[in-house]
Amino acid sequence: MSELINLNKESFEKVVSSGNKTLMIDFWAPWC
Repeated sequence: MSELINLNKESFEKVVSSGNKTLMIDFWAPWC
């Protein structure tokens, strides 16, 4: 299993746009 990474608004674009790995994104908020 790959490592899990917590992203924030500053790191999201950098990680997602790197494009060299398959991503699984789970969006979460306290009110969900």
